[in-house]
Amino acid sequence: MITRRQVVAGGAAFLVASFLPGTAAAYQQGVVPQFEKSPQDLGVRSLYLPDGKLLVAHSIDAEIYMFHHEAGSALDWVIRQALAAGRQFVTVNQLADLVLGEELTSGRYAAITFDDGYLVQKQAVPVLDRHGVKGTFYIMAPSWQGDGVNSYFSNDFKVFLSEEGHEIGCHTANHPPNLIALRQVNFGAYLQEVFGAKLQLEDLIQAPVNTFAYPNGVFNQALVADVAMVYKAAVTTIPGRLHSAPNIYTMPRVRVN
Repeated sequence: MITRRQVVAGGAAFLVASFLPGTAAAYQQGVVPQFEKSPQDLGVRSLYLPDGKLLVAHSIDAEIYMFHHEAGSALDWVIRQALAAGRQFVTVNQLADLVLGEELTSGRYAAITFDDGYLVQKQAVPVLDRHGVKGTFYIMAPSWQGDGVNSYFSNDFKVFLSEEGHEIGCHTANHPPNLIALRQVNFGAYLQEVFGAKLQLEDLIQAPVNTFAYPNGVFNQALVADVAMVYKAAVTTIPGRLHSAPNIYTMPRVRVN
């Protein structure tokens, strides 16, 4: 039986060998995690893993900030405010480790996230460096051709961010507006968005991609369960802060405008 640790650690190898070629069989074998409560219950903190064990996330005091077209002075202000409030900065991957750790977590934390890989977000790098903070950048796969409107990171810059110690998170391959609808009408395309994009990014940066951001914040129980198969955690666009009983796969964020 496949355990969560094996899924997260195996990452791309598990996907290639077990999931993408044989999705139906994987479902029939019961490797998809099942939630204890409905997806509408955003306070759910327990997840039954494929090996039958119950994963319980610890309570934590953390703020995850979400940036899109903002950087520079706005980022500097957010970091200064969080530091003044006594928060320690971590990446989302590190935050997940704290939440899922065997020991109870104490302290106040903050994470800086950037969605979509807009070119303007390059302005964030010197600000992060100045404060000694590592960010989490949720970007599309290397195959992403853009939307014809905005400018985005080059693949070389994505590699640079990873080499500088910033976390690269997955934000699908083509940023579909509704993964729930895509899952229903074109399951093969859906697999490439959620799982194939992870493989592309890992191949690009030669490092694990452990966390996921739902495009437009759209998710349901089936999507969350799929994400839980191969990612350590996921973030949403739901406004709020992480306090007691967080759901590691539907983390809320504080939008910065």
